[in-house]
Amino acid sequence: MAVLKSKNFKTVYECPEKGVNIQIETEKLKIFKSNKERLIPLVKTIMLHRDDGELSDEIGQGKFRALLHFRMDAGDSNLQKHLETAPKNATYLSKTTQKQLIECCHTLIMKNVIKKVKEAKYYAVLADETTSTWIYTKEHNTRRVQMCFLSAIDLSGAALSEQILQELNRVSLQIENMRGQGYDGGANMSGKFNGVQDRLKEIQPLPVYMHCAAHKLDLAVVKACSLSSVHNVMGVTKFVRESAKRLELIKEAILEKLYNFSLRYQYERGASHHSNT
Repeated sequence: MAVLKSKNFKTVYECPEKGVNIQIETEKLKIFKSNKERLIPLVKTIMLHRDDGELSDEIGQGKFRALLHFRMDAGDSNLQKHLETAPKNATYLSKTTQKQLIECCHTLIMKNVIKKVKEAKYYAVLADETTSTWIYTKEHNTRRVQMCFLSAIDLSGAALSEQILQELNRVSLQIENMRGQGYDGGANMSGKFNGVQDRLKEIQPLPVYMHCAAHKLDLAVVKACSLSSVHNVMGVTKFVRESAKRLELIKEAILEKLYNFSLRYQYERGASHHSNT
């Protein structure tokens, strides 16, 4: 036994890669690489679409499974090997596993986004009743990033501002670096007294409040539709679009108008050039 141990010691001493600990670590790395190669095509497919069902050649198997078949038909040997050799309980195709993979992608993406926001230092907050987004600026380029969806039962300015502050704290963004905020025109959001923008300015007075451009456009469209002239135009548009024949006639009329306008423009331009010479 002593001779055997001495030989093993000599072997490991002369060739460290033959040590048991090194071999175990090498095998772990091989398994890690193999699992990574198995997951990559699944993650890329999930990013396009996710659903639940059985992987088969039958019609109606679901878009996710159909996309997996498409990848294999296109020559994805790693995916094909995985689905042929993986145990039934380790195919990573269930909706639960898909959700977990999506959450992992979300975590990695968010870490990268927050890193870029911190590098930019200054940022702005946009929020409405369905989404919460932050805007950060770097090298004179403004980038918009959707960060999260928050459930809000209490819609008062105090409660909503507290939610925003908690989310900023969760992602480690300092409110001292906030320079802008944009919401809709509701009193709980834009109100100068106890609105979200007012409460955030009590903590950090530098963020400039802007009425959300999308909401302003919506208000303008609603107001314009109440005008009789705009209402009539919309009615005529609907009347034309409901008939293929009427739609074709209006297209021909527009093309004729454009053609006549083009001829008149060329004539006037030629006449003007001739008079100048």
